[in-house]
Amino acid sequence: MKPIDFRRIARAVGAVETPACMDGFAAGVSTDSRSVKCGDLFFALRGERFDGHNFVPRAIGLGASAAVVNERSLERMPEWCRGKLFVVDETRKALLRLAAEYRSSLKTTVICVTGSCGKTTTKDLLHAALSAGMNGIASRESFNNDVGVPLTLFDIEDSHDFAVVEIGANAPGEIAELAAVAAPRIGLITCIRPVHLEGFKSLDGVARAKSELVDALPADGVFAFNPEEHGMLRTASRFGGALLTFGTLPCCTMRMEGVETGRNSIRLSVRGTRFKVPLLGRHNAMNVTAAISVGWLMGVGIESMAEALKSFDGPKARMKMKDLGDVTMIDDAYNANPASVMSAIAVLAEMESPGRKVLVLGDMMELGTRALDFHRSVGRAAADMNPDLTVSVGPLSCAATSTMVARGVPQSRVMHFDDTSDAAIHIASILRSGDVVLLKASRKMSFEKIREAIERKWSASRRLEAAEKKA
Repeated sequence: MKPIDFRRIARAVGAVETPACMDGFAAGVSTDSRSVKCGDLFFALRGERFDGHNFVPRAIGLGASAAVVNERSLERMPEWCRGKLFVVDETRKALLRLAAEYRSSLKTTVICVTGSCGKTTTKDLLHAALSAGMNGIASRESFNNDVGVPLTLFDIEDSHDFAVVEIGANAPGEIAELAAVAAPRIGLITCIRPVHLEGFKSLDGVARAKSELVDALPADGVFAFNPEEHGMLRTASRFGGALLTFGTLPCCTMRMEGVETGRNSIRLSVRGTRFKVPLLGRHNAMNVTAAISVGWLMGVGIESMAEALKSFDGPKARMKMKDLGDVTMIDDAYNANPASVMSAIAVLAEMESPGRKVLVLGDMMELGTRALDFHRSVGRAAADMNPDLTVSVGPLSCAATSTMVARGVPQSRVMHFDDTSDAAIHIASILRSGDVVLLKASRKMSFEKIREAIERKWSASRRLEAAEKKA
């Protein structure tokens, strides 16, 4: 981050009270007192389970140049901290305002990525593709909300040619707010699926919300999209800038062809160049094509991108396959919605395995009044795939396994657990040599407990086997 002086900070955040000495500057921005570095500006944010105002003394003690606090929390601050505070009406809004001010000073090309599924994977693919010919950054992990987006913007420096910024939302208006701060020149929408329906209400609502990104693009901006996705042609028709299309249709600017899936990679062709990318799932071929499209737009050679993506390492808990010796685990439990679960089931169906195919499904969250219907639809897809064993975890996912039984899957090949911890112990104990197990659930289901239980048991088994062979 380029340093920002205190006077500029005060104007940007709308401070009603400022530090005693205004000759200072911020060398960085932090929202976590555990990682504060000397010279950082610390923002005291409130969450459901924490209040950053409690950690202001710690942050300043660790070398923060100043802190931004809510006006109503001022009386809680120790006297020795008072001379280093910017006091504002709301710290989260202040963080966005400062990020917008900082963004306005940059000439870096900002590319914003949103969509119902594949945002993080596409963001990382795009960063890898662009890095084959340019210098830039991308959002860390899934930093896609009103805290993550500003922190990503603060990571940009003048030396960066590009920045790939992921944007997410649970309700209408959120993408509009974040896109206004990020001020992208290029907006990419991955896909439109029935997700976060508690906030968006319908598939049309999802499309409208994602299209808020396009509304934020400048007149000379570029909208990258798959024309087969719901509502995207309608969005494109009202956009006055350039259009970049990707997909399988002959009319697409960047057409995906010859998709092949394997145990460790996907293969596809774009503009006559063959790509081999170490990702699982046919659905990821579209994410690769989306990334290639924007890379091509920005002048990176197709062959250079193909070479760069050969060694791509995808984000954690998203179709990450791990060989535990005699058991193969596919961890796709970062999040879940009906579309991503269907894609995951398709991956398991295509996997070759000397043992059983074990499907572990957890609840999908934020689906509104149709939640049970969506879980039943997953059950129908799972029944058609017919795994050797299906385990559902959580009150909603029970509808999936019940549907499977109703469609003729033997009761002996399905089981259900209400609690993730109980499921973790049992699943790890019933796996057999040669099995491939797929974990898929929303984050709130804490499927890392299942992943860790499987890793402990089967990694230990492999070590024991190796020790016995050595002896």
